[in-house]
Amino acid sequence: YIEVLGSMASDDNPDILQHVCKGFASSIECNWSCLTEHHCHIILQFMLKASQNPVYEVRLEALAVWKPLTARQDIWALAGKLLPELVPTLLTNMVYADADYFILDQSHLENDNADRADSLDDIKPRFHKES
Repeated sequence: YIEVLGSMASDDNPDILQHVCKGFASSIECNWSCLTEHHCHIILQFMLKASQNPVYEVRLEALAVWKPLTARQDIWALAGKLLPELVPTLLTNMVYADADYFILDQSHLENDNADRADSLDDIKPRFHKES
């Protein structure tokens, strides 16, 4: 199955690429035993490239791999090598709907200073607490 996905990954058809991305994302998420470190490396490189695809549906399927990847400590090192390109790709693909802005509390909008750079005092560290 992985070999078939690999051969289909070079196709230009967005419908095929969507299915390839779904298959690869599933293989990473479910931690298939047949995957070697080499397979994971190639899959992640492909998914990074697909995350930059001009077709929205392909990008959406490719982006689905990155969240389950966070649970796979065994391949964090592989993902770490992709971070210089991955972080800008993820940021570029962040989308907020108009509804997201409408549900904001008005107090968040009254003091909007997005046009000014943050000072170091404005950026205070917060630490995640496990629940």
